[in-house]
Amino acid sequence: MLGNLDNEVIFKKAFTDKTVFKAFVRDILGIEVEVEKIEIEKKFEPKIGYVDFELDIFAESVDKRICIETHRV
Repeated sequence: MLGNLDNEVIFKKAFTDKTVFKAFVRDILGIEVEVEKIEIEKKFEPKIGYVDFELDIFAESVDKRICIETHRV
């Protein structure tokens, strides 16, 4: 099945699958990463400075040394 990644629902559904996410990171960044949880529409509380932004997809490595943010443009 093919899906258009311009569609927000399909984008988030595809990249919150751990296997797809890990393969994407490996192909784009060239690193192996192990993530426990992949979050969508992540907001930081409290706000960082005066900026209140939302990340489409956010994942942190198990060892908490790598954070990966993905935005659909």
